[in-house]
Amino acid sequence: MQLFPLFQDANECCIEKRSCHPNAECMNLIGSFYCRCRHGYIGDGFNCADVDECKLKINLCDRNARCINTNGSYNCQCDNAYSGDGFSCSDILNGSKFCILEEEQDVTWEATLAGGIRTYSCPSKHMGNCSRKCSNDGIWEHPDMSNCVSPKFVLLDNQFQQQLVAKEDILHGSDVLSNLTSRNSTKLYGGDIIASVRILKNLVFSRNRSRLSNFNEHDIEKFSASYSKTVNNLLDTQNLPVWKSVKQRILGIP
Repeated sequence: MQLFPLFQDANECCIEKRSCHPNAECMNLIGSFYCRCRHGYIGDGFNCADVDECKLKINLCDRNARCINTNGSYNCQCDNAYSGDGFSCSDILNGSKFCILEEEQDVTWEATLAGGIRTYSCPSKHMGNCSRKCSNDGIWEHPDMSNCVSPKFVLLDNQFQQQLVAKEDILHGSDVLSNLTSRNSTKLYGGDIIASVRILKNLVFSRNRSRLSNFNEHDIEKFSASYSKTVNNLLDTQNLPVWKSVKQRILGIP
């Protein structure tokens, strides 16, 4: 015989869970409940705020690493010239001169020992590889982007390396090149500059013979306009860093 009636506790978490903050857990009690902020958050459970482990210096990052706060947690990233998972970082350069991590020509060049060379695939869907040397003094040289060329320039370049090209194709090709090299088009790299200069030459000459001998006055006027536009596009000040890399590659001038 039962002396006291048996009562079954209602799980308030199932009923009132919506009362807790999204970054809190509902903890059921007999006849009640409470909300507890998840790890990495602070508050009363109904209001929870992110704990900035980096600012409060309560993180486990290595002393040679940078703390990056995230919602409810944090990440650690080793400093330049150090390698590891951020919680443990080792000196990969052993006190030697080096070039620091740097963003240039849309490529992130990782820290490199003096005298070393970094090589990566070209950016922005360009074909080829790019490279950059860290001088013996630990100073980055200009990136060598001379092998970075857009497929559009490659197609046009191949077309005008043919000996026989129709007048209409020459006029159209000159217009296409002026559009490809315009400021509003795709960003140019060293390979694009080199290909453009070669195309300009091949638009006019084939085996040192002029392709324009059968052009009338109207044709010459139209061709000259697009040709001049291309030259002005290539010499635009925004292409100055590109020309520096071309000069370094072609003339060997740092």
